[in-house]
Amino acid sequence: MKAGLVLLITILAVIIFASVDNAQCLSVKNQGTLSEASWGETCVIYPTEYNLYKPNEWDHVKTHELLKARAGIELVSTRNTGVRKARPGNGSIEKILKPYHYTENFPSVDTEILDNSVRWFYISKDADKPAVHPWVIGTVRIKSYGPFYNVGGGDVPRGNIYIHFYKR
Repeated sequence: MKAGLVLLITILAVIIFASVDNAQCLSVKNQGTLSEASWGETCVIYPTEYNLYKPNEWDHVKTHELLKARAGIELVSTRNTGVRKARPGNGSIEKILKPYHYTENFPSVDTEILDNSVRWFYISKDADKPAVHPWVIGTVRIKSYGPFYNVGGGDVPRGNIYIHFYKR
């Protein structure tokens, strides 16, 4: 009986520990190297539509995924000069959000995107399309992230968006 109780407690502890996502341990440094590609392409994109200007209340799992997508965008920007780059202004909101565009805060780039033939990404309102980058013939989608929340601006309407990566 006692061994069964110990086993049950151990199993519950493992389940509880496994449900605490590693992304919750995400440590965001307040100083770093700004990814102008990340800011230029995704400054109006948030993990979810909730607590837009309160990063400490963001969903940790979605924040981690968005940072992975931004890491991919930063890498692709070194292979493709067509990536939009920008710098934030000096407003209070920009100061709050800027650390989420520091390269030091990005997780490792996913293996699929490390492939040098991955030179494009596309921000879409659709999870499963486009399968081919709309402006580059002969590409194939190899990785997608999202959904995230776009507050508006750019080519994609307000609402849920996905970031797709392509190679040729």
